[in-house]
Amino acid sequence: MDVFNKRVPIILIMLSALSAILVGQLLSFQLRLSPSLQEFEQTANQRGIVTEEVQADRGQIYDRDGVVLAVNSFQYRVGISPALVIDRRESALEIARVLNEDEGDIYRQLQPDVNGAFQQYVMLASPIDDATARQLEDLDIQGLLIEAIPLRSYPQGSLTAQLIGFVNYSEQGFYGIEGRYDRLLSGT
Repeated sequence: MDVFNKRVPIILIMLSALSAILVGQLLSFQLRLSPSLQEFEQTANQRGIVTEEVQADRGQIYDRDGVVLAVNSFQYRVGISPALVIDRRESALEIARVLNEDEGDIYRQLQPDVNGAFQQYVMLASPIDDATARQLEDLDIQGLLIEAIPLRSYPQGSLTAQLIGFVNYSEQGFYGIEGRYDRLLSGT
C-alpha cells in the first residue's frame, strides 16, 4: 500500500503533463489553421466552383383566342466521357441499340488514343428526340451526358411567319412579335 501511495502522485503528474501537451497541440493546430483555411477556400473556389449560365425559357405567344403561335420544345444532344465508362463494350452495345448506330463505331470512340489518353468528351448524337433521350437516361451509364437544346417552334408554320418573326440559335428574337417583345419574352 505504501508503494501505491508513492506512485499515485507520479502518475497524476504524468497524466497532467500529457494532458497539457495534448491541449497545447490542439491550440497550436487551431491557431495555425486560420491562414490555411483561406488557402483551402481559395483552392476550392478555383477547382470546385463552376459558373454556368442557364438560359430562361422563352415565353409562349398566343393570339387573342388563346391559339398558340409560338411554343418552346427541346431536342437533345448526347455525349460521353470515355474515361468514366466502366464497361466500354456493354455500354457501346446498349447505346448503339438505342441510337440505331453501329456498335463498333461507338466502341472505337470509347477507346483511348495511341498514347493511352482518353478524350474528355465525345459527341455521340445530335439532335435526338425526347423518347430517345429518356431511353438513354434509363441505361444509367456513367459518363453519359444528355443536354437539352431549346427549340422554338411555330405551330401555324409559315402562315404567321411575317407577324411572329423568329429566334436565332442564342434565343434572341428578330422581327415581328419575337423582335418587338424580345426583352419580355426572353425571361430572366
